[in-house]
Amino acid sequence: MKQNHRILIGLLILLVATFFRLWMFGDVPPGLQHDEIFKAEEGVRLIENGDFRLFYPTNQGHEGAFVWLLGISYLLVGINPLMIKLPAFICGLLTVALIFRLGYRAYSPQVGIIASGLTAVSFWSVFVSRVGLRAVMLPLVVLLVLLGIHTLLRTMKSETKWRSAVLTGLLLGFTIYTYTSSFVLHVTYALFLPVVWLIRRDIVKQQWRKLLAVGIIGAVVTLPMIYIRITDPQGDNRINSITTPLQEAQAGNPQLLIDNAFKLAGMPAFVGDPTWRYNVSGRPIFTLPIGILVYVGIFITFMHIRRNPLNIILLGLAFIGLLPSLVTVLAPSFLRSIIILPSVMLFIGIAVAHISRFLPKHPWFGWILAIAIISITAITDYQAYFVDWAQSQNPMLTYHNEMEQGATVFEIYRDDLQQLVQYLNQNDESVVFVSTPDGELDPLIYKYSGISTSNQTHIVFFNAFANIVLSESPTLLFVSPLSPISEKHKQWLTEDYGTTHIDKILRQDGQVAFDVYRVSDTAKTLTQTLKSISDRQITIKVDDKQQAIDYPVNFDNFLLFKGMEIPRETVYGENDGVNNQLYFEPLVQSSGATLNVFLHLIDDENEVVAQRDLLGVSPAFWYPHTVIIQDNFVPFWERVPAGNYTLTLGVYDWQTGYRLPVLDSTGQSISNQIFLGKIEVINPN
Repeated sequence: MKQNHRILIGLLILLVATFFRLWMFGDVPPGLQHDEIFKAEEGVRLIENGDFRLFYPTNQGHEGAFVWLLGISYLLVGINPLMIKLPAFICGLLTVALIFRLGYRAYSPQVGIIASGLTAVSFWSVFVSRVGLRAVMLPLVVLLVLLGIHTLLRTMKSETKWRSAVLTGLLLGFTIYTYTSSFVLHVTYALFLPVVWLIRRDIVKQQWRKLLAVGIIGAVVTLPMIYIRITDPQGDNRINSITTPLQEAQAGNPQLLIDNAFKLAGMPAFVGDPTWRYNVSGRPIFTLPIGILVYVGIFITFMHIRRNPLNIILLGLAFIGLLPSLVTVLAPSFLRSIIILPSVMLFIGIAVAHISRFLPKHPWFGWILAIAIISITAITDYQAYFVDWAQSQNPMLTYHNEMEQGATVFEIYRDDLQQLVQYLNQNDESVVFVSTPDGELDPLIYKYSGISTSNQTHIVFFNAFANIVLSESPTLLFVSPLSPISEKHKQWLTEDYGTTHIDKILRQDGQVAFDVYRVSDTAKTLTQTLKSISDRQITIKVDDKQQAIDYPVNFDNFLLFKGMEIPRETVYGENDGVNNQLYFEPLVQSSGATLNVFLHLIDDENEVVAQRDLLGVSPAFWYPHTVIIQDNFVPFWERVPAGNYTLTLGVYDWQTGYRLPVLDSTGQSISNQIFLGKIEVINPN
């Protein structure tokens, strides 16, 4: 193939790949997900605080290389969805380009074109190129290593540049900083050296020093990560949490491993990743006829292993690369098997090229077949990714239990928060209240979902499972179906309580993202409620004596305790607990304090017999003159003996354990907890 033709075809494939990675960029996936946010936050901290690490402990621990790319992305484009997607997009395109180059150089132009064309359009590679997950780096670095090894294998002259060997070794070691399953490449290379010695000693005699140097340099570069994995408490948390099949096999029950093996064997054409998080559930990598070519390519690659020793590594990656999914839950996992992607694409190219050789009278048949395979994959996978997957309402399986149902695509990739950004950008609100299922991570998704920086609305995020936030002045309240207001607090959404339903925000699929309410104290119900709950006498202990104090209780000028409701002061000692509603008012705005509220039921010896720690709104989202009502039901997980107990309350720093002092009117500390009254526990009949 002439060089100008090769360049034109390569550019055409890259243009197709670019289309598949940019088309409907803001709509598919419908939004960002939590795993992307962990890495994005670390990328920002890397630049702003110099927090450079080889291994980051958040989200059960992960390698650092993708975070470094996100740091660069943050410098280039700032905080927005593009920051998260840009590194994956670039890695995805480079993977297409490198597989074209490797297929062309190590096999034939036809192999390079088919393999890169499939990589450009297949669901598997398109998906990882459109989400900000670190797995996308691994195929890219693996291809660079394979190109380096191919250079050493094809150059028989002893004067081959040592530079290639050193660079390949560095890249081999670097893979361990990309994704957990990268160890597969190191194992494969360790096996490659003795096998190539057995089948091609002519090459080894010429290049053994350089091939050995690649392995030694690669091993040395991995040592810091190996040390971290061994010594860091988070080093193997993620691995331990998902290796149920391996643990079962070690306990004498290998059935899960056997089941996983059959699933993985059928991954090219018969069975696929079961989680809607990463795939149309159960969909194999390719449609049946094309997937069959993977098995044909494996056979041909094995038969020609002596002719091209690079085949040893392709086969090694294809089989050893299945180990991470074999020993973990929810096989076959496309993400954990990502290292086999280059081999799978090349196997199809090798199969088609070999079939074409049997038809010398029809030289164009091979190219027609190649175009047909790429075109069919483009059509079917476009439908699968941009329609079937993107618009799915099917529940996802969780990581931990194949029988447990999780959320839908739209509930994982949070389009609702993206729609909230757009809504608030169009409305001038100084403060709003937003219910959300994850008060820690969902605000971060909101933060990265916004493209406009003009919106200065302060958002009070809260989990409505046990909380609601109100205000005496008119304020918008956004209620998510993922975090609906609980039965105990639903009356606050009625017009009798001064609340009006004014709007709905819809997701891309037409489902409700948020119901929009206008809350205020026009009915004076909040004022009346706050007045009624402050009638209950509360005390502090001074010199071992109880001393009454007045509402509101000031906790270190951070938080006011306005009062509480206890519907039942007599409860059962089993299968029961203390029902209560706590009312707080923040005194500060957006504090970085790591605070929580404890509610303890103590006996006469001051021993805690039951407790509930809950602060419904993180201090990071506090806003003065708002009221936080939270259901602090204290459950009895174990039997509580009959008798009289005291309910106590305090505010503490959950990182240090320090209890905030209760301040009197002069600002002096008078205690570090308050006593809310007596609770009688009786035995059930």
